[in-house]
Amino acid sequence: MLSASTVEADSAGGSLDFVLSANVTVSAQTDQDWLQVNPPTKALTEKVFTITYEANATGNARSGHVTFSFEDISQTVTVDQPSQGGVVPVSQDFVLLEDASELLEGDQLLIVSIDGQYTMGAQAGTSSKPYRSRVSVTVQDGVISEVPEGAAVVTLEGEEGEWKLAVEGGYLSALSTGNYLKTVTSTDQYSTWSISVASNYVATILASAGESPMLCHNGASNATRFSCYKTTTSVEKVKIYRRETGSGEPSYVTQYNEPGIYLGSKTRIYTPGTDQYVRLYENNTLEFILLDPDAKEQLVLSGIDTSSQVGQQLTVGVEWKKAATSVLSKQYTMEVLKITEDMIWIGDSNGKGFIVKK
Repeated sequence: MLSASTVEADSAGGSLDFVLSANVTVSAQTDQDWLQVNPPTKALTEKVFTITYEANATGNARSGHVTFSFEDISQTVTVDQPSQGGVVPVSQDFVLLEDASELLEGDQLLIVSIDGQYTMGAQAGTSSKPYRSRVSVTVQDGVISEVPEGAAVVTLEGEEGEWKLAVEGGYLSALSTGNYLKTVTSTDQYSTWSISVASNYVATILASAGESPMLCHNGASNATRFSCYKTTTSVEKVKIYRRETGSGEPSYVTQYNEPGIYLGSKTRIYTPGTDQYVRLYENNTLEFILLDPDAKEQLVLSGIDTSSQVGQQLTVGVEWKKAATSVLSKQYTMEVLKITEDMIWIGDSNGKGFIVKK
């Protein structure tokens, strides 16, 4: 008889003692290279097997199994191990966008009809009258959990007010005339977009040039499509769903060791010898300040608790100015991903975050 059917392993590696009671010879084997069991064979009454596991640096949680066999009976223990360093879990969920100011370079989007029945699909129409097809989609409680086959997943490039909508190796372009939407291999004057979201979550996606610059959904029976229009007289605007999480540990966790802010197009890394670095403490709360005297730049991150542990959730405030111009002013909900003797890595579920000194 097994002492438990599921155990949790420490992300940093280690071992667990596992007790099995039997009055026959028992053998044990694992199905993962990172799991070992010792000794592999025991006999008679209550015996202790030691399950040894390696550190999990894969970027994702993982599971393995140890199977104990005796005579014609076998029982299995599941070993669950989280990823080392507080890695962001993988998810494919797309969540309804409520605030366009949250958008960042690299975000992945689905453009969806207001009623939530259709998402933008593949390029269609003719070369002179192009548009985008529509694909049925399921929205439940503001979340799209499964991307339907044929859906166009749009990746944001650029920055706020000057977004490029990358899709299928090209970019969405509003065309110069007519109610059309095409995909170009390289950006042009009609493929720069602004995005805003109203209080009812309806999004306005507007090209900076073109006769009909607004990306809309047309539900007319003779013209079902996503395309660009001058007005919404006979069509409707859209809603945007953004991919909730990235795919594992944010790259800056392993690529960078300099304090700074890592938010796509708004990245700002501390430059030794040029920037001043200031730390202010009050009740273990750190304000991380970068000052660039030449550019009159100030970046302040607040709400970072120096006693935080890996996996802890924090609300981080960001105030970033260049002279009198505000670059960024908002709050982020983030998780402590990694801690060393000198620094803390903090990130959100979209792979963005900060590195600060303790």
